[in-house]
Parts: sequence; C-alpha cells; structure tokens
Amino acid sequence: KRREDVQSLLESTQSLGTVAEDPAAAEKMVEKLQQRCLESSEYLMRDMLSLDELVAATPDQRAKRKQQIVAIQDILDSVDVVSEKLRVLKRSLDEQKAEMREEKEEELARAQSEAEEFAREESAPAEQEEFQHKRSAWMDEQAQATAQREKARQQVHERLNKLSQHVLQEENWRRLKMKPRFETTQLSNGYVLKAMIPDLRKEDLSIQAEANVLVVKGSRVPNSAQINGMLQQLVLSLNNGQMDPTQLVGLTDEQLLLLVASGRYGTFNEQFELPDDADPNTIQADYERGVLTVSIRKQR
Repeated sequence: KRREDVQSLLESTQSLGTVAEDPAAAEKMVEKLQQRCLESSEYLMRDMLSLDELVAATPDQRAKRKQQIVAIQDILDSVDVVSEKLRVLKRSLDEQKAEMREEKEEELARAQSEAEEFAREESAPAEQEEFQHKRSAWMDEQAQATAQREKARQQVHERLNKLSQHVLQEENWRRLKMKPRFETTQLSNGYVLKAMIPDLRKEDLSIQAEANVLVVKGSRVPNSAQINGMLQQLVLSLNNGQMDPTQLVGLTDEQLLLLVASGRYGTFNEQFELPDDADPNTIQADYERGVLTVSIRKQR
C-alpha cells in the first residue's frame, strides 16, 4: 500500500506541467502533494521504528525484518525524489505568479496613468494638485508596505533554508524547552504518572528520586523528515498569508525554532513532590507506543 501511495504521488506530480494556466490552483495542488509526501514519510518512519523494536528470534525472522527495512528505505528514497520534483515545480509556479503580478502591476500603472490624465483635464489646478499629492502619498505607502513584506518574506525563507541545512543540529533542539502533560493517579498500593511523549528515545530519559522529589528529565529530538515537515508547514503558512513575515524577521534562530517546534520538541525537566507514604526505592518506568509510565509503590 505504501508503494501504491508513492506511485500515485509520482504520477500526480508528473501530470503537473512546469507552466500552468492557473498557477494559483496548481500551487494548491503542489502543496497538497507536499503534505502527502510529509505524511508518507512519517508513516514510513513509524513503520521502520516498529520493525526496529521487533525481537527477531530466528535467522529467518531477522532476514525478513532486514528485507522489510530495506524495502521501506527504498520507498523513502522515492518519496524524497517526489519531494524534490515538487520543490522545483513550486519554484517554477512562484516565478509564473511573479510574472503575472508584474503584468497586473503594469496594467494597473497604465490605468492609473490614464486616470491621472483624465483628472488633469477635468480638474482645476488646485484640485488636481491635491489629488495628485494624496494619490502619490497613498501609492508610496502601498509600495513601501508591499516591498517590506516581500523583503521580509525572502529573508524568512533564507533563514528557514539556513536552519534546515546548518542550524538544526541535535544540540539546538535540546536547548528548546518542552512541557509534557503528566497525569497523576493514586492507586490502593501506589502512585502512577503518565505522559504522552511520542518518539522519545530511552537513552534520552532520566528518572530519579532526590530527597522527597521525583525528577523526570528527558529530551525529544525530531528526525530529518519531521524537521523538513515543520519547515514546509511554516513556509506554506507564509505563502498562504496566514502569517505576516514582517513579524518573523526580528526573531532569533532559537525563537524561529520555538515557533516551528510549537513545544513538541526540546528538553523537559519535571519535578513532583512525593507523598509521605511513597517508597522512592520502588520507582519503575515503562515507555511503550509513545506513553511514558512511572509507578511508585506505597510503603508497607
């Protein structure tokens, strides 16, 4: 099924030409295909992680698991090829839209020129001068605002490209702060803490009792597919006008990372005061299917 999905993506991508009669509609289609690529990558990565967690007891089982992992990697490579084609196509559509905007601006300039000529002929000199002054001021404000937004959008795009290529290293993500939501339950024989933290590596988790305080530390770092997906989502928000690029220009790299991660990645350090009847020597932790469970027995 995964291969069929990727083949469908490839066929849909190939059906889109580099020159579109309606660039806006074509761009929406490209964005939908990019979203499908992102979802396919995430599904495939989950499949691969599930295979890594399987315990293969026999040589046949280990060989079959290895074969499946190789097949998934091959499909991931195909998804990367489709993503690159879509990126190139998106750039081509952006160029078409820019050309169309230039043509519309030229038409608007001609219409405005004709309107000005008409105004000069019909208006008295004083009225004409006032009209020209107001219109010129309005046009200057609009042109300045448009130039500022476009400059800001380009700067943010460059920053995002830089982040994806150079800055998004593991240590950068670990500097971010995340706050998982823990739920506490009291049982007849103890206490249980639970939190949903997907894709958490066990080696990045630390649980210990210090005096009468339970300290749960950990960090969650995204893989390359998740990083690219978050950056693509931010780019789509900029292109769709859902975010004002002028508000992002002044952000630091870490602030941009925080905006992209939305509290889903980074380091957490949660502390819980242990009840008087809790036995800190009986702390047990389990992590399965993205759920962290910490249990503590009551003292007898």
